[in-house]
Amino acid sequence: LMYCALWRAPLLRSLARDNPALAILLVDRQGDFRDRCRRIRRLSKLKRHDLLQALCQTRSRAWVRVFGRVSPQEASVHTARELATLARSHPHGGKHLWHLPRINRAVAELAHWCPRHVHPNLLHDVSVGGPEQDRVLANLGFGLRSLVGDTVQLLAQQGRPAPCFRSLDELAHVHGEAAAWLAARGDLLDLQFGPPPVPESADIIGLRTSRDLVEEAQQQGNCLASEHFARRCQTGQLYVYRITAPERATVAIGRAVDGGWFVEEAKARFNGPISRQTRGAVERWLSGP
Repeated sequence: LMYCALWRAPLLRSLARDNPALAILLVDRQGDFRDRCRRIRRLSKLKRHDLLQALCQTRSRAWVRVFGRVSPQEASVHTARELATLARSHPHGGKHLWHLPRINRAVAELAHWCPRHVHPNLLHDVSVGGPEQDRVLANLGFGLRSLVGDTVQLLAQQGRPAPCFRSLDELAHVHGEAAAWLAARGDLLDLQFGPPPVPESADIIGLRTSRDLVEEAQQQGNCLASEHFARRCQTGQLYVYRITAPERATVAIGRAVDGGWFVEEAKARFNGPISRQTRGAVERWLSGP
């Protein structure tokens, strides 16, 4: 669509060169193809702050600068949407972001989802990036947004408030301490759940103990390792299964009013969405032979 829009709306080419994220946001609209092209041609004639007003309900020049900090290499629909959501919710903000050297997907996600727990120093480090950051994240097996979210959840289970993290090293250290506490939860590892209510398959395996829940939480980066989930499984209100194919995922089934079972939640690693293939496999498994 972008190539077609660039051909049909010549003024969009200048916007795409100067502010590729804003150009992507303009093209990323719903509706009939011809209506979208007409709208793109009309809006691409506007000044940058007027265009931002039409797309995000703010004329803030700070937000124009923020969008302009996204390089062509980092510009994507995901990043543009994250920034647009931020601009709509904080129309007079943006000044905490436009001073950064560049805006990438990780910065946009952290500013949108974890603003209370991310210090400007950490945002600056994420903006710059580098091999050290890549090494730390590779060792932990987390993306940045997931790392912050998982750390906050682990601290909440301990009854501890999450701080505003000033550096990636501090974040990794706190996460390591919280994960070690979780692994030492002996009181949570003694519960038995009984046999799976829906028969297992080769790729969907039931988690029969609270120890299995803890291991699944550590592998998948989710919050299953809590007394809340363990007690629900113990009382028969919930049962959790490990999915190994067509992708690694976790599915939790809840008991319906009629006594049957339904999918309460199905998530990939770090609570990400599962694929269509996995969802189809789960539906076929739950409906039975």
